[in-house]
Amino acid sequence: MERFLKERGVVIDEADLMTLTSAAATAALLAKERLARIASSDYSDDPAAQRIPKWEEVEPKLRMPARMLTVEEHFDAYGKTKAASTRKKYRACLSDLARFLGTKDLGTLTTDRLVACIEHLAKRGLDSVSIAHGHLSAVRSFFAWAIRNRKASRNPTPGIGVDVAEKPRSRKPYFTDDEARLILSEAQRPAHGAASEELVAVRRWVPWICAYTGARVNEITQLRGQDVSKHRLGAEDVWVIRITPEAGPVKTRQAREVPLHPHLIRQGFARFVEKRGQGPLFYDPERHRGGSDENPQSRKVGDKLAEWVRKIGVDDPGVQPNHGWRHRFNVVARRVRMVPEIRDAIKGHKPRTEGEEYGGDVEWDMMWPEIKRQPRYDAKPPTEPIVHTPARAKTTSDRAATRKRAKAKADSERAVAEDV
Repeated sequence: MERFLKERGVVIDEADLMTLTSAAATAALLAKERLARIASSDYSDDPAAQRIPKWEEVEPKLRMPARMLTVEEHFDAYGKTKAASTRKKYRACLSDLARFLGTKDLGTLTTDRLVACIEHLAKRGLDSVSIAHGHLSAVRSFFAWAIRNRKASRNPTPGIGVDVAEKPRSRKPYFTDDEARLILSEAQRPAHGAASEELVAVRRWVPWICAYTGARVNEITQLRGQDVSKHRLGAEDVWVIRITPEAGPVKTRQAREVPLHPHLIRQGFARFVEKRGQGPLFYDPERHRGGSDENPQSRKVGDKLAEWVRKIGVDDPGVQPNHGWRHRFNVVARRVRMVPEIRDAIKGHKPRTEGEEYGGDVEWDMMWPEIKRQPRYDAKPPTEPIVHTPARAKTTSDRAATRKRAKAKADSERAVAEDV
């Protein structure tokens, strides 16, 4: 009944709503009796139907105050239910929609205007995936929240969709053996240049941890020393990392514990953690430059890691520089016959079926035998000089240009000061 009234823009108080709902329930019973008579071959006129008046639109007798639905006023309340990365993406999409409409009030959005906006985005060059899973998803979600919370009276999205064209793929989305070996080898190259201690640690350890756990890169870059612990299982020492929303965004919003492959410990990861202490392992909170929940330091260092992977020569656009490890983990897991349910739990995927949800979480001690199934990556520290790839050359050129602009600005300011 509430949905019926909303669709017609009718506003009534709670007492009238209860009366109307009761009447609707009575009408439903009469309708069932009518269907029963028809089922018994009684097709005579229904006397009960004669007492129900035809629905007619009427002009409201009261002037209702206009309700505005804006990003500035309502998004923060809506965004509490979303992950930080989703908030950032959806806010940008809804702000883009407001600019297209020429008004802050998204409540004025009609279905026709939404279709026009989708066509406009396509003409701007956005692909169907970005429109469907970005802009249209943002509008659907925001208006669904607005309807539930009485911030809007209608939803313009039903029946609207975008045909998502599958992108042609020239290669598989996981790192090849050679690419994996190159990244893991370069990760062991001795530190050089002006890279910070934290960035050196990111390059050294994060690719290796992602390779052996299939974790999302930012789940690893936000790790803290307190999230790494040693346990005794039978005759074995097992090091375990705890991936938790307390340290930063986790897509599933659920903490999980994942044991580390013995090869990581043999390389000295436990010693590295002990040296770093209880705080963040891969960034220094004291060096933050305006970081936020939507763009935390851990994400920034993950982006720097992706840039580095491109610089060392893994520059095929068909594979993502960080996410390629999640795909490769699946490939390796299949080769070694890892239990699919446990493989997905290691990676932090939700259970695929309702049946898999029974029995609670997959604990780290169940993951341990599957983690050990993975063969060691045979990647030795590099002995040859650094290869000057096009990506590295571009970075060098960009830095030189930045220094040149900074020097020119300083010279200009100095000249003005001398004139004064």
